[in-house]
Amino acid sequence: MVQNDVPHPSSGRHSEPPQRLTTSRRTKRMRVISAPELVNERNPPVQESPATGPNSSVSGFAVLVLAAVIAGVVFPFTTSNLIPSVFNGKKAPILEKSCFQAELQMAAFEAEKAKIIEWVETQKHWLDERERAVRYAERRDRERRMKAMVYWSIPKKDEACMAWKWRGVTAELMNVPEDVAMDGREWCKETPFKLGDGRENSTNCEYVGCERDSENNVIGHWTCTDEIYCNTWWKDYTNDGCQKGRPGHRLITMQLADLHPLYHSAAYEMCRTTPWPGHGTPDACEWTMFAGMWGKWFVEDESCRVLDLVKVK
Repeated sequence: MVQNDVPHPSSGRHSEPPQRLTTSRRTKRMRVISAPELVNERNPPVQESPATGPNSSVSGFAVLVLAAVIAGVVFPFTTSNLIPSVFNGKKAPILEKSCFQAELQMAAFEAEKAKIIEWVETQKHWLDERERAVRYAERRDRERRMKAMVYWSIPKKDEACMAWKWRGVTAELMNVPEDVAMDGREWCKETPFKLGDGRENSTNCEYVGCERDSENNVIGHWTCTDEIYCNTWWKDYTNDGCQKGRPGHRLITMQLADLHPLYHSAAYEMCRTTPWPGHGTPDACEWTMFAGMWGKWFVEDESCRVLDLVKVK
């Protein structure tokens, strides 16, 4: 219960200003406020600083509320076009469209990748099957060839040489069944070939090919070295002197010796492949009716540089 200590006006005591009863929020108890304090309460003095005054906490709270309002209005407006969220019932169309396009591109890429992988696997499977079939066919063909016991007849050497120290050789493959595929060419190539001296074809013969003759026989062809029959050489050295139009060169001609037979179609090939020691093969070949094949060399000679001394024969 609050006691009233203020004297009645009729009491005659007016030396003190009138007073009023009030309740403090902080102390939660009654205190007496004088008249000057009442005036100051109605017209409060200016505070020194919001940060240090009694209302600093209220001002800070107001700033926080204002910042929250600004963030709630500005931030959703600026980010509604950047993130796939919903603001005011509207979605962000730009980023959503970009993400959708990226997903479509990734899906198309994965589908194309799956197709390529499937195609590669299919091709690999067919290649493996083909290789397996080829190996099986080769094994069956080899077993059949061994069972047939094929062999070469006695080789026959061609009458004419093919080149210098090279001669053609032919032979017939025996015991070849008539139904052998590819005219027996694979059997012809795989069957070892030997000359009369017992040497294998890998040492001194080169495989040319096989064919069927008019009697349906399998004939093999080789070129083999022959250092005796096809060993042509040059003789009758002739110096024809300096030549007009070829300054610095002298013409040398020689006759081709040991050409068997003397008249045959490979005479020019024998001339072009037979070397002159130290000077190589001839620059030109010429056939004469009575003297046979002649080779010509244009040899460098400094004495033929002076055109006034050129001698034409």
